[in-house]
Amino acid sequence: MIRIRQHGEENSLFDIKQFLQDIDVYFEVSSWFVEIGWCQGKNSERIEKETAKGKEYTNNEFRKLYSGIFQTIEGSFHLVRNNEIVAKFLAVDSSYWEVEATSAKFEKHMLNKYGAYSPQT
Repeated sequence: MIRIRQHGEENSLFDIKQFLQDIDVYFEVSSWFVEIGWCQGKNSERIEKETAKGKEYTNNEFRKLYSGIFQTIEGSFHLVRNNEIVAKFLAVDSSYWEVEATSAKFEKHMLNKYGAYSPQT
């Protein structure tokens, strides 16, 4: 498991929308199991309500639903392939992402691309 930044240079945000291109290189996802406590963007209230206790979506359904979200403040994403979880993303308090995957190469890629999270002191 790694921790990556949620905020990049010049206040840019790293969120699922940006991570999709990385995910597509390493995994063929069939469905997503998501539980969102707080997100911002188009349909955010609907998404929070629908997924408050967890909900599974096909890959296409999830991508369409989440396409308008620019920030996940609190939430978890389980990427599923052949009924097995291949990766997990956990957004923690708009500060960082915990990423855990069956592929160590994917974790290393995410760490190198987005940078390790280190709390401000």
